[in-house]
Amino acid sequence: MPSVSNLIDWELMADLTDDGVYDADFTPYLRGIDYGFGREDALAAFGTRQLKATLGNNDSRFSPKNDTGPYFPDLKRGRRVRLRASMAVTFPNTTNLVENPSAETNATGWVAVTGATVVRDTTKAYYGRASVKVTTANSVSSGTRLQKIDGTRFAVTAGLDYVFAPRVAAPAGKALRLSLAWYNAAAGVISQIDGDFTGINVDTWQWPFLTGLAPVGAVTAFLYVYTQSAIGVFDFYVEGFFYAGSARRPYVDGDQPGCTWAGTAHASQSTRLLSAQQDIEQFTGRIRGFSLDRQRLQGEMVMDCTAGQETYLRKRISCGPFTRKRANLIAQRLADLMEEGEIIKDGAERVKPVSNAESETYVQVGATTPARNASGKSDPADYGAMEGDNLMTQGNVAAGDGWNIDVTARIANSLNHTVACFFTTDEAGNNGKRLTLQLWGDSSGIVATTTVTLVTNAWVYASAAGIFGGGNTVREVRVRATDTLQADLIIDYAWDCLHLVKTSNRIARTIRGMDYDIEFMASFHRSGAAILNEFAKSACGWFYEDAAGGLVFEQASSERSATATPKLRLSDGLDGVPYVLGDYDEAAADIYKKFRVGSYGDISPLSLTVANRRLWNLEPANRVLGANEEVTYYVDYVAEQGGQIIGRSEPLPSTTVVLSAGALAANYPIIRPYGIAAELVVKAGGGGATIKELWIEGRFQYRNTNERSYVEYNPGGSSLEADAPLELETPAQGYKEAAMTTYATWVGDKYVKGPPKIDAAIQGGPIGTDEDGILGWQNTFEIIGRPEPGTPVWFKHKTGQAALYVDGLMYIESRKVSQRAGKVPQVALVLEEA
Repeated sequence: MPSVSNLIDWELMADLTDDGVYDADFTPYLRGIDYGFGREDALAAFGTRQLKATLGNNDSRFSPKNDTGPYFPDLKRGRRVRLRASMAVTFPNTTNLVENPSAETNATGWVAVTGATVVRDTTKAYYGRASVKVTTANSVSSGTRLQKIDGTRFAVTAGLDYVFAPRVAAPAGKALRLSLAWYNAAAGVISQIDGDFTGINVDTWQWPFLTGLAPVGAVTAFLYVYTQSAIGVFDFYVEGFFYAGSARRPYVDGDQPGCTWAGTAHASQSTRLLSAQQDIEQFTGRIRGFSLDRQRLQGEMVMDCTAGQETYLRKRISCGPFTRKRANLIAQRLADLMEEGEIIKDGAERVKPVSNAESETYVQVGATTPARNASGKSDPADYGAMEGDNLMTQGNVAAGDGWNIDVTARIANSLNHTVACFFTTDEAGNNGKRLTLQLWGDSSGIVATTTVTLVTNAWVYASAAGIFGGGNTVREVRVRATDTLQADLIIDYAWDCLHLVKTSNRIARTIRGMDYDIEFMASFHRSGAAILNEFAKSACGWFYEDAAGGLVFEQASSERSATATPKLRLSDGLDGVPYVLGDYDEAAADIYKKFRVGSYGDISPLSLTVANRRLWNLEPANRVLGANEEVTYYVDYVAEQGGQIIGRSEPLPSTTVVLSAGALAANYPIIRPYGIAAELVVKAGGGGATIKELWIEGRFQYRNTNERSYVEYNPGGSSLEADAPLELETPAQGYKEAAMTTYATWVGDKYVKGPPKIDAAIQGGPIGTDEDGILGWQNTFEIIGRPEPGTPVWFKHKTGQAALYVDGLMYIESRKVSQRAGKVPQVALVLEEA
């Protein structure tokens, strides 16, 4: 199914050797696809992205047990697959020179001429939700002039063709004109070209087309839409499109699929590149199963795939504690922890005692020797470590100073690796000073580098990726100071959570909003999916996996704003992308009138005067260990009265062992603390050992987990106790009134009115280079050009009998694309009112 009905070219590739290279091409055998994911509403968690690919299997090449097949024995569950899509018909790079094409925020750049008036209007639109309304005077050439936002003319190049192709809705029979006036460097008019057209009615958007060659000496141009003669006072509506070229092309503004704004949205030029129409990621994941279909004349194999999010269910993670850290930084660390194949030992600096076996050896370059420091003080706000209670520091740092870690034995040449780390400083004089995080080889030199700009009392995340070329016999992670830091005999800067993985295992991440603190979050051998869900709820938002396999973290109140500018217009009339209407679900208003957002509140201060307490002890009994036998205990710290005890590493939690016989190996026991729990490793010496007693003690804090603190929002004005509230949890938020109030207000304002949900489908094609064909192209590109949920949509259903009379802002919460060979592709959408 490389091309179907000349609409979309699909590409299905597999990485059957699990080396990160997609080199097995399944595309020639592709006969059908169904893929997508989503949720029912903005309060639900996103499901796992899924793909069902139907493959021609007459020769049994996709039968996993066929030992003569071309993919045997590597075609199996767990192998990576990737689906991409390209438009079968593409257009050259196109830049819309009109900076405010559809007046989404104002009418700047649209100037009234010859007695007309010009205003922004939201009653009619073709793209988005607004247009420019022009009220003419009863005179010739009455209308609007298009110019740049700053009031100057559009820059043009002599000898190039240009197209002026606005959208216009005008009353029937009204004779209008497009004009393009060329100016020389002295601001003199060289010439003007015109194109006449006649209005159909104000509900029908026409697409008049004017093209011309910029003459010799032309450097700028003005554009006009106005009357051909004095034909009375009337209103018409217009949206702008002006670009270099000679043929009709799909409309461009930065809100359209594949397009970007050059600067501020709706106040700058916008471009759609040829490359944005090709190789668009639709799905990245792993094979989960096969099923054989012999019902048709030709045998087919159905390959079921799921995105990497499903693997997080089985991945067990211990992390934290994160204490009063920014949610957007925790998101970065959690994404790092989800990656497979960590190379750095003890990146969060938690293991006690520090030993070469479990900890990195930092080699100083100038400055002082890198040192592990406990960062906790009397109040949790003073916990400086990004994760846990310890961080690495260095002082007396001059330009060129820093440290190295030798990772030669752990990574190979010719493989791409990514290094990441968090950095901070507590010195005001070091704010803005720079470091570089590097990968370095003795033959290649610096193979990856990124600049870190320090911020006082705030963590900064940095990463760099590169390939160690052949010939490197020494491979290192390095940090070097670009600037001389403010002198401090002990600490100039600090770092934490050093991380190194193969880039093929790297998880891209997008973080929108979440710029506020999480009070306390820790995990001990929990499902990765559970951790991500708890974090997303605590950060007053959600997460999902994008089409390329990256993690996306979003803040609800900003990503589902009720005042967002729509990027897609779906209409049952002639003023937007057509659709097929499915189910309509009108929720009852005022089911909930009150809304509560709860959390477990803040943690107590850490007492430095109260003696250590016992956090855990092994039940009394003799544990006999053989020679050199090693045992790991998973330790949950003691809870009291439904609350949570938090063991702190200041001083480091200590372990006490009472032996009946024998001795432990050197440097044992080892403890790896996670705030709420720990891993405790005991190893006997060569003569064995009998453990009589074993316990952990240390400083502690307390967090009450059997009652919650609430923020309540009452948009329904309810004073009745019987009116049950809608309750939402942000478990790790703490009592952060601002964040919780913002979330409660967003939820309440949205759901008190019972927002409707609508199912709608967009179908592709047909595609061509005429006006209808380009409209078909735009409809088809909507299927593959926006593979993620969350697009704000202006949805209109007001035409004809049985109209729903819906005309407002909605959001896409679910997308599911399907196509069979020889059939038209379509995307099924679930939309919820903003």
